[in-house]
Amino acid sequence: MDSRWILGGSLALNAALIAILIFAKDGSDVSAVSREKTAATSPSDSRPPPAANTEELRSTLEQLRAKGIEPGLVKKFMVSLVQAEPAAPARAFWEPRFRQIATEEVARFEQQQRAEQTLTTLFGAEAQYDPAFAPVFLPLHKDFDFLSADKLRGLQALIAQANRTLASLPIEPGLSVKRSEVMAQLNAGVEQLLGADEFREYELRRSSIAQQLRELEFELDESEFRRMFAVYAEAQATRGESVVRITAHADDQTSSQVREILGEQRFRQYEMSQDPRYRVLSSLAASYRVPDANIVQAYALLRESDERAESLQRQGPVMALDARAKWAAAERTKNEQLRALLGEPAYAASAAVLATGVRSLAHASTVYPTNPARTAVPMGSKE
Repeated sequence: MDSRWILGGSLALNAALIAILIFAKDGSDVSAVSREKTAATSPSDSRPPPAANTEELRSTLEQLRAKGIEPGLVKKFMVSLVQAEPAAPARAFWEPRFRQIATEEVARFEQQQRAEQTLTTLFGAEAQYDPAFAPVFLPLHKDFDFLSADKLRGLQALIAQANRTLASLPIEPGLSVKRSEVMAQLNAGVEQLLGADEFREYELRRSSIAQQLRELEFELDESEFRRMFAVYAEAQATRGESVVRITAHADDQTSSQVREILGEQRFRQYEMSQDPRYRVLSSLAASYRVPDANIVQAYALLRESDERAESLQRQGPVMALDARAKWAAAERTKNEQLRALLGEPAYAASAAVLATGVRSLAHASTVYPTNPARTAVPMGSKE
């Protein structure tokens, strides 16, 4: 039978079709392969994954070849069998999330090693150079397609070692310092392996700065992303910090550089997008159908309130009664304007956040939350 009709989009469907081709005419159990794969990937199954059943896989491979199935499709099918996810390690719910993630990544790496060994046994040592088997031998290729195969393997080994160390860190005082040391050792090893240019490309994909930029909730194109990354990386190096927090209100030099990258209008939009109060306002727009123009005006009122509060702060702890009275009157006017712009339901829902300006006269500058970097290091493109 001509195998070209077999669908190329779904490995699961291809597996079923191949099973029919192999077994139907022989009177064998058509569901054997499907049942074996299902059982092997079941989270409750404690048996070794399919990659360990080399002889059974060899028998399947020989039957596929005997049936004249197209070689490329045979390889894809075999990859789908040996790549079965390992049973997830039992999570100790009291452990830090980073250690749980690291433990899972170690299990995934060990499963990958078994899969590599199986494919090498079935197809010979040249299997590691076959593009059809790249998902098994070079799982980092999708994220780091600019690296050679040797460097991908070296990077994979460094990441696996870091995850093993993270997974075994004792939960005790000084844990955060030890985690930082592990990540510093990983970065040093990766930089030595890759060299300066490729290491910068690696950091654009895996560093804390890159992760924060991706989570800004502000759309950047590739050029803007690269240039902003360079700005914050330089700031990190200048300060000698292991981690730099990305905020819309950074130091004057950094803000000036970001403003130059984005332009004045987009920089103002960027500032707004990083202010938690603007995010509250944006959520109101969706929940209460508040027009976008009203949201922008409401946010402008909040920023004016910031400036009034900061002006009063500069007068010192003892403020004149008339200054306090003027500030209170301006705040009442602002709140009434907010009520009119947002509507009573939306204003009532947000009053606790928005009615008192930035925070209070005791702390008038806006505080921007940051997104901490994920410490465990994923092996592949999965997050």
